[in-house]
Amino acid sequence: MLPYRDSRVAIVVFTAFFILVVAYGIFEGRALLLGPQIAIPAMATTEVHDPLITIRGTATHIASLTMNGVPVEVTESGSFEAPYALSPGYNKITFDASDKYGGSASRTIEVVYTPPATSTLTVQSASSSPVRTITATSSTSAAASSSAGVAPAR
Repeated sequence: MLPYRDSRVAIVVFTAFFILVVAYGIFEGRALLLGPQIAIPAMATTEVHDPLITIRGTATHIASLTMNGVPVEVTESGSFEAPYALSPGYNKITFDASDKYGGSASRTIEVVYTPPATSTLTVQSASSSPVRTITATSSTSAAASSSAGVAPAR
């Protein structure tokens, strides 16, 4: 028999070692426990006046990320930036993430694209020449049409 078998010091050391092993296991298993996560700042419906936007966000604990089925590159720190061409009216953009354990997460943002106002001016000369139509387009500034997480593409 070992002389330290019934020692309180040995019991305390073994208990501390066991607690450290369990804590390390939980720390390393957090990706499995938490699953993939996607964070995009603009989660409410956003209205823009620019047809090209860039969506920025972060994704953690993922193996792959797609935007409407198209793969999106993610940096090592988890940030991503994805350009998107909007169609006039309501646009629904869905981000799907999956991890190596089979977990998945999904985030959807809604963007309403309102094209800039256009006006038509018809000019007719006094002579009998054909009528000319001129279309003018007014635009809004990029700062006024962007919001957090969704920015006009450059």
